[in-house]
Amino acid sequence: MARSFNLLSFAARGHRRKPPTTAANHSFRFEALEPRIALAADGLVPVGYQPTGPLTGKIVYTSGGHGIEYEGGSTNNGWLSDRPDYNEIVEDFGNQDQLTYFADYLLRAGATVVPMRPVGHQLNEVVLDNDLPAVTYTGTWSNSSSTRYYDEDYGATADTVPYRYASTAVGAETAVATYTPNIPEEGFYPVYTWVLAGTDRTSQLYKINHTGGQTQIRVDHSKVGSGWVYLGTYHFDAGSSASMGSVQISNEGAAGKVVIADAIRFGNGMGDLREGAGGFGTGTVSGYPREDESSYFWLYRSMGMGITPSSVLGTGNVSAPSNMAQYMNQNSNPFGTSVYISFHSNGTTGDPATATARGAMGLYDSSAATPHQTDLALFTGRQINQDLQALNGVFENNWSNRTTHSSSGDFGEIDLGLSAEMDATIIEVGFHDNTLDSQMLRDQKVRDQIGRSTYEAVLEYFDAWGGLNAPTTVASAPKIASAVSNSAGEVTLTWSAGPSGGVYGAAATGYRIYASVDGYGFDGGTLVSGAGTTTATLAGYDPTIPYFFKIVAVNAGGESKASEVLNVLPSGGPKQILVVSGFDRFDRTQNARYPYYSPAGNLVDRVWARYNNSFDYTVQVAEAIQASTSGVHVASASNEAIISGAVNLADYDAVIWILGNESTTNRTFDATEQTKVEAFIAGGGHLFVTGSEIGWDLDQANNGRSFFEGTLKSNYVADDANTYNVVAPVGGIFAGLTFSFDNGAQYYNVSYPDVIAPQAGAISALTYSGGTGGSAGVQVAGTGGRGNIVVFGFPFETITTTANRAAVMDRVLDFFGVGAVVPPTPTGDFNGDGIVDGADFLAWQRGFGAAAPTLAEGDADQNGVVDGADLETWKTQYGNVAAPPAESFAMSGAQAALMAETDVEEQAAAASAIPTSLGWLSQRPSTVEVAVAEVPLALMKSHHAKEVPALQQVGEAKESVTPRRARGFEPARSAGATGANAVDLAFEDRSLDGDWSLFR
Repeated sequence: MARSFNLLSFAARGHRRKPPTTAANHSFRFEALEPRIALAADGLVPVGYQPTGPLTGKIVYTSGGHGIEYEGGSTNNGWLSDRPDYNEIVEDFGNQDQLTYFADYLLRAGATVVPMRPVGHQLNEVVLDNDLPAVTYTGTWSNSSSTRYYDEDYGATADTVPYRYASTAVGAETAVATYTPNIPEEGFYPVYTWVLAGTDRTSQLYKINHTGGQTQIRVDHSKVGSGWVYLGTYHFDAGSSASMGSVQISNEGAAGKVVIADAIRFGNGMGDLREGAGGFGTGTVSGYPREDESSYFWLYRSMGMGITPSSVLGTGNVSAPSNMAQYMNQNSNPFGTSVYISFHSNGTTGDPATATARGAMGLYDSSAATPHQTDLALFTGRQINQDLQALNGVFENNWSNRTTHSSSGDFGEIDLGLSAEMDATIIEVGFHDNTLDSQMLRDQKVRDQIGRSTYEAVLEYFDAWGGLNAPTTVASAPKIASAVSNSAGEVTLTWSAGPSGGVYGAAATGYRIYASVDGYGFDGGTLVSGAGTTTATLAGYDPTIPYFFKIVAVNAGGESKASEVLNVLPSGGPKQILVVSGFDRFDRTQNARYPYYSPAGNLVDRVWARYNNSFDYTVQVAEAIQASTSGVHVASASNEAIISGAVNLADYDAVIWILGNESTTNRTFDATEQTKVEAFIAGGGHLFVTGSEIGWDLDQANNGRSFFEGTLKSNYVADDANTYNVVAPVGGIFAGLTFSFDNGAQYYNVSYPDVIAPQAGAISALTYSGGTGGSAGVQVAGTGGRGNIVVFGFPFETITTTANRAAVMDRVLDFFGVGAVVPPTPTGDFNGDGIVDGADFLAWQRGFGAAAPTLAEGDADQNGVVDGADLETWKTQYGNVAAPPAESFAMSGAQAALMAETDVEEQAAAASAIPTSLGWLSQRPSTVEVAVAEVPLALMKSHHAKEVPALQQVGEAKESVTPRRARGFEPARSAGATGANAVDLAFEDRSLDGDWSLFR
């Protein structure tokens, strides 16, 4: 079922916040991204896999403490959080956010991840049980009669089949179960599986089909099951598609086992378990997402049929997640296979004015600790504290100088005792009532580092107690610099390695390049070996559609986080548009603001990375260009690549610069960028730059006032237009357009759109509708050889509809005079003499495989490649202009030998000895060896062709000459052909498999 939940989102400039406004003005539904069609495009790697690493074969159970529960009373129908709002953070929510960052690191290191609260943020859900029509089967499956199974409606309607199973097949699957949901909205969905664990189970193969292709992951259900197991988060389009929106269970596996098809979950959904004064099943539902409810509610709904939930979970939330972990973990697992990690944050006085304690601590139980719980607590607390201390100066505040990393007490969540199946700890990641800690815990970068540090502590634990031996840590993310296309179908990417050593992890040993045609679902990736490799050229892409790329570092530890996303149209040809990704800001002041009932206030921060800065806004730009002016050549680069000089603005006709909410801390344009942009415009280049803080940073804060006013011809007027709507005045390039930009409902909230005004030489192109009014955009018609300019006081990528973004982009590109390059009409007249003849064929032959070939070198369609399509053009057009009459000519053996053995200059000198009608033979490359006799030009006519690098022309010679082989090719001839009909133009490649004979 699909549900909606109204939330609020605010962002701030610098470290200031806009005062809260009413929910009516800013309510939105998360993940309501616009529908788009994903393509199975050329060049994509169809299948990817979960990375392997030191945690492959290990199971990590993880929980986020507290959560909304039924507390009784009349306030909010009795549904309240365990912890109140401290410094705009609620521990109950922050713990689930932290779990999400941790789960990401685990999955990329090869672990099996079992969350005790949902992962990520997705309010929609679709749960498919094995007996629903949306689940289909191929091969042989049997029906189970087990009393333990999952039922998507919790037994309201009895399942006809508890679950299905199939015997395993070694090496190749023979049975597949396909779960195809009807996805309610496009977006990113966490995917989970429910399988009853058992000793006859195998490492079950799951194939998740998403908009980027297929990702495969295995879960060993002889070790874990009987609850939701996380398979990763993937992008799906709205609707139903088996090829781009499904999960398949394959029976490929170890011999003598079975695979189980029971339930698959897409998304997290809204809480649906009622509770009231009379207990479960009475009262009301919480009205909150499952993500925000306590783990008890998620686990209660995860138990399945045939068991009483309280018999496993107990009756309260405190011990429920660790009890569930031990229940799902199979007794046959050796100790050291699994571990339990729970996230909390700490508090002391509850008053920020007096709460001085800071830093992280791992907890162990003073009376019923697990066997190595004290080590696990020490490893986790110490790793977090030391890592964050090593990064002092990087974040908003420095971390605590704490040296005591663990603490004991009576903790019901982890008092599992010496007979526990796994070690367990609680991590207090910081103090939410301390102002400095709470600010850091609201920072995505800090939460990510805590996730990484905890993962590294898990490696340390398994190194000590799980059989690992000095495990490698994942590398840090690389920095992608540029994505360009120099030839049709090809893309060249450049990047630099991230930092390594210490807190940054082990160095990369290679990189994996992921490609996409929608910017959200990525393919299986292309591995590029070598720690020092920083560039790669990939081929085989469709030159007519944009592609998107991100890069990860790989090593024995697994895969790093990904770089930002860049885009390119792999068309080759002239360099027309460069998209510069300059939105790097990633801090708590851009956080989504979350409403919930609290005596302290209704809005708190959520540390959702994607709703702060998703680093993929080239998607909206590329889509708009493609929709408005298909075929325009587009490349992209990071702004750092512009600063370093790795990418030269002057190579392009126009530049589209993305700045989002970039502001004074990260700088919209630094001094180097300002100098380079001014030179670019002065040289006739066109600039389209958009962002909500450009005027504030450059003009108001005086970080580039002369550039803003002189080069961009704009003037800062006000900090906030107090509206999300714009209209276009008459006389501007956008006349007739009316549209809105984002309040946080789709991408991110533009909370402070600049009000700007045109300077002399510019005019207003857009004005704000409502709010303070004033100009929202400026256009400048360049004079004196300068390029045209368009400046927006809000980010282009946040325009709320695809159609409006395309309409705006169409006007901009028209203003710039940038249009699709119309391919020239292919011609086979390569030498331009008005006749398509043999001389032109030799031009093609000479140019085959040449770098950046010209028309004169045989590139008939001028697409940057001399190939079979160009030969086809020559054949089709041969004889369009009347050729000389066919004439038999007997080449002497001496002449043939001369042609075969002499270089081009000597051949040219000998050409006078050849009749005019065959004079073109003297123009062929010296590497081709030819024997010719009685060659009538009339026989050179159109035939089916394949790409070949050489032509053998063989006839019945008047003098006996043995034809010479030319680089793996052998001559062929038609049996019985003599005289005027003796020519058999044939291409046979003896160095390749197959028959390459042509012109038959």
